[in-house]
Amino acid sequence: MMNISKRTLVREIQVTSILQPSSDRLQVCSNEVSELAEGPLWKHSSQSLYWLDIINKKLFERSFVTNEISSWELPYTTTSMASDSSNPNVLWLISEEALLYFDITSGECRDVLSIALPKGYRTNDGSVGPDGKYWFGTMMNQPQPNKGNIFSIDKYRKLKLELKGIAIPNTFSWLSDGRLILSDSLIQKSYFYKSDSSLDRGDTFLDLSDTLGTPDGGAVDEKGNIWIALWGLGKVVCYSPEGNKIQEINLPVPQPSSCCFGGIENDILFITTAREGLTPTEIQKYPHSGQVFCIKLSVKGVPMNNFSLELVC
Repeated sequence: MMNISKRTLVREIQVTSILQPSSDRLQVCSNEVSELAEGPLWKHSSQSLYWLDIINKKLFERSFVTNEISSWELPYTTTSMASDSSNPNVLWLISEEALLYFDITSGECRDVLSIALPKGYRTNDGSVGPDGKYWFGTMMNQPQPNKGNIFSIDKYRKLKLELKGIAIPNTFSWLSDGRLILSDSLIQKSYFYKSDSSLDRGDTFLDLSDTLGTPDGGAVDEKGNIWIALWGLGKVVCYSPEGNKIQEINLPVPQPSSCCFGGIENDILFITTAREGLTPTEIQKYPHSGQVFCIKLSVKGVPMNNFSLELVC
């Protein structure tokens, strides 16, 4: 429990062009350029895509109704988010300092649960599991082997350490059989985890240690396949639960960071990318780095789970 800190975030709005995602080509979804775009989230209630720029502490919204792009300056380094179970105007944000409650309409932003990481650490990827808990990872700002952890937050505000020893926790994709796919992006591998009463690591799902890429954020489709952004390889690849490659989407940038399904039919894949760590020469070669892309697919995504918390106002 913590003393609730409240603030109002200012919304900045700009009008953008109408976008009709197509199945025959990849398109730029937003001309906004992020240093490290991450945590994409689709809200069906507003037909909007949200994403974060982790390094610049910003939240973005791209409305497909008004064709406006909104942005907010965030108080902390924020790395993932989830929709609220009952209020369509609320987002839950995981940051290095606290779990944040953010009202999109009013701009009200509250610290509601302290995370208080050690100096030199920050949060990373996360998602809401089928158990209703918000699961997320932590890592060092300068990643070191085994120096990250997995936590969960339940609706009663209980913050629980679930697993130790993952350097850069990513992916957080839940399969229909209850298994969780987690990646350690430092060692370039993804694993299956059973998540009954505790996280128990199972077989290796994906091993990219002999390549220049590493698994990052992911999303699951209605057929049970997993779409994973492969940082360093410039593509998003669809794998079966057995690890077989089904389809790949090549990007004009080397560092895709995550993806999510959205759109009216939930059949559009949105892909965030980054320019973090690229040299000026590489940025000149890949000028779209840091932008968000989209493409219409022949398969629909599994809707993302929402989160709820008993608030003290």
